Amino acid sequence: MNKITMTIPVALVAICTGFSTAAQAQCGVPLNMKLPVVVPDSLGGHPAAPTAQAVKAHPEAQKPKEDNDAFSIVGLWNVNFVSGGVTADQGFDLWNSDGTEILNDTPPPSTGNVCLGVWTKTGPTTYQLKHPSWTFDASGNLNGTAIIRETVTLGPGADSFSGPYTVDVIDLNGKNQGHFEGTITGTRIKADS
Repeated sequence: MNKITMTIPVALVAICTGFSTAAQAQCGVPLNMKLPVVVPDSLGGHPAAPTAQAVKAHPEAQKPKEDNDAFSIVGLWNVNFVSGGVTADQGFDLWNSDGTEILNDTPPPSTGNVCLGVWTKTGPTTYQLKHPSWTFDASGNLNGTAIIRETVTLGPGADSFSGPYTVDVIDLNGKNQGHFEGTITGTRIKADS
C-alpha cells in the first residue's frame, strides 16, 4: 500500500488525526490534510486521458455557456478559498465565455498549480463550476484526483462573487478519501485599475 500526504486547512487537521502519512495537493486542494491513498500497481500511475474526439462529441463541449449580458462571470478573478475560518488556497481564476475555466493557484508548480474546469449558468447571477485536479504522491507519481465544486453568485456590479465550495479527494481506485467544505470569494481583476 502506498501512502501520500495531501495538504488542507489547518482547521481541518483535527478531522484527519486518524491518518498518519503525508501527501501533496494540487490546484485548489486545501492545505494541511493528511490521508492515505492506495495506488494500484496494475494502473502504472497514469490513467488514459480523454481523446479529442470524445471531448468534441460531447454536446456541452460546443455550447456557449454565457449569454452576453453585462452581468457576467466571464473574466479574470482573484479568488480566496476559506475553510473553518482559515485561508485554504488563493489563486487567479479565468472564467471563459465557452464554459471553461482555468485556475492558477498557490501550490508549487511541480505539484500542478494550473488546472481546468467547466461551468454553467444556473440563474440570473448564479454559476456552478466543476473543477477536477490531479493529485500526486511525494515522489511525483499520480495517485488520484481532487474534484472541486463551486456554486457562486455575482455581487452588485458583477465585480465580486461568493459562495460555497466542496473538495472530494479520490484515489485511483475511485474511493473517496476525504470531503471538505468552505467558502470561495472572488474579486474581478480589471485592465484599467
